[in-house]
Amino acid sequence: CQKKVKVRRLALSTLISRITQVEDRVSQLEDEQANLKARPAAATKEDIKLLTDRLATAEDRSRRNNLRFVGIPEGAAFLNEFISATLGIDPTPGGIEMNRAHRIGTRLEAGEKNRGRTIVTRLLRYKDCQAILEAAREKKRLTWNGKQVMIFPDYSRETQRKREAFSRCKKALHERKIKFGMLYPALLKIFINGQSPRVFDDPEKAMEYIERLLGHLKVEE
Repeated sequence: CQKKVKVRRLALSTLISRITQVEDRVSQLEDEQANLKARPAAATKEDIKLLTDRLATAEDRSRRNNLRFVGIPEGAAFLNEFISATLGIDPTPGGIEMNRAHRIGTRLEAGEKNRGRTIVTRLLRYKDCQAILEAAREKKRLTWNGKQVMIFPDYSRETQRKREAFSRCKKALHERKIKFGMLYPALLKIFINGQSPRVFDDPEKAMEYIERLLGHLKVEE
C-alpha cells in the first residue's frame, strides 16, 4: 500500500510539474503574440507594403484613361471647348473622344463658383490622355477666363500620396528653374546640364541632393 501511495504521489508530482511547464509555455506564447501585435515583424510590414503597392498599381491601371482638370470655374466651359481653345486639340469625333466627365467634391456656394471643383474625365483612348498631357506640358501655363488651369493623371490615393511627398523638392527646383520630371509611380528625375539625370524614389534623399546642388550653384555664381 505504501508503495502504491508513493507511486501515486510521484505521478501527481510529475503531472503538476508538467502542467506548470505547459502554463509557463502558454504564458510565454501569449506574451510573444502581444509583442507581435504591438510591433509587427519586418516581414509582415514588407508583405503589407507589397500588397498596398499592388493594389495601387491595379487601381492606377483602371484609371489610365482618366484625367483631372483643376481650376476651371463652374459652368465656364465644356471640356471639349477648353481642350480645343487652350490646347489646340480637335475634340470632335475622330479626334479626342470622352466617355464621361464629372466634378468631384461638394457643391460650391454662389461666391465660390469661380474657384471650381476638380473635373475628372474618362477618355475613350489612352493615347488621347497622353496627347493632352503632352500639349499641356508644352504650353507650361494654362489659363481659362483669367484662371490658371492644371491637368493631371488621375492616380490612386496611394500613388498621389507618394508623389505629393516630393512637393518640397519640386518647389525648390521650380524656384531655381532646374528641369525635372515625375516618373511613374513616384520617382523624381532631375536634369543637370552636362550630367546624367538623377532619379530618386526617396523624398528625403532627393532633398539632400538638391540642397547640395543649390549650394554648389550658389558658389559658382
